[in-house]
Amino acid sequence: MTRGLVFAAGLIGPLLLLGLFAKRFHTGLDTPWYLAELDVIGYVPIVAVVLALAWFAVAAQLLVSSAGRYAAYPGAAEGAPPGFVRWGVRTIVLGLRGRRPELPRRALGGR
Repeated sequence: MTRGLVFAAGLIGPLLLLGLFAKRFHTGLDTPWYLAELDVIGYVPIVAVVLALAWFAVAAQLLVSSAGRYAAYPGAAEGAPPGFVRWGVRTIVLGLRGRRPELPRRALGGR
C-alpha cells in the first residue's frame, strides 16, 4: 500500500504539468501531441524529450518492481511456462496424432 502511494506521488509532478498545460492552452487530451510538435519544430530542446522519456522508463521499472511483477526469466532447466500458442499447438498435434493409425516404422533404405 505504501509503495503504491509513493509511486503515485512521484507521478503527480508530470501529470500536474500536463494538466496545467492543457488548461492554460486549451489543448485538452491533445497536449502530448502538441508537446511533441513543439519538439519537432525545435521550440523544445531534444535533451528535454530524452530526459522525459527516461523518466517514464524509470517509472515503468519502478511500477513493475513495486507491484511484484519483475522477475528474471526461468533457467534453461526449468523452461518457459507454456503460453496460449504452445498450449494450442500441443493440443492440435496430440489430437491429430490420436486420430491417424500408427504406421510400421522401417529402417533407413528398407522396404
